[in-house]
Amino acid sequence: MRAVAAGKGDALPETVLAILHARLMRLQPEARRILRIASVFGEICWAGGVRRLLGRERSGEQFESWLKILVEAEILGRRKESRFAGEVEYFFCHGLLREAAYCTLPEDERRLGHYLVGCYLEELGESDPTILAEHFQRSGELERALGLYTRAAEEAERAVKEQEQLSQLVALRTRETPNPAPSDPYLARVEQCSGTAVKRRYSSN
Repeated sequence: MRAVAAGKGDALPETVLAILHARLMRLQPEARRILRIASVFGEICWAGGVRRLLGRERSGEQFESWLKILVEAEILGRRKESRFAGEVEYFFCHGLLREAAYCTLPEDERRLGHYLVGCYLEELGESDPTILAEHFQRSGELERALGLYTRAAEEAERAVKEQEQLSQLVALRTRETPNPAPSDPYLARVEQCSGTAVKRRYSSN
């Protein structure tokens, strides 16, 4: 089953999804509902967001218990750390499991779900506008998605310009000081902005 779920078996994708769909259908209705909601987020989701989309009536005291059952069944996994403070982060153990759960959602529920996920991630302070744009695009909020895609393009352009300026700084500093000390403030700045790869290149001159 693990090989099939990972897409490593001999079965065609349609057959794999059918097998996984049958597996999901053996779960209790509430567990399936949680998985469908989680699948709207993507391969990674957050307990607080799933709870919100479920609504008060469906996210009662047993909510955490169902998540635990899904983890024990190796359908979901729980991360020790989360991208968002105060949120518990979960992930689908296999991408095809997420796809199988997502395929069970009617189109209108998908659109609404993506809208609510986009709003939720926006509230959490999601820093990647592309992620938000994809959710709003799938929800039909095209104007909102376009604004976010534009923002993403502008941020990418700024990042390229910053990298070019940093490269110029590296070249200039190298000419001035061929063998800078590890404590050199420019070296520290290079490491902060570009990581150890640029640091190694700079230090080797």
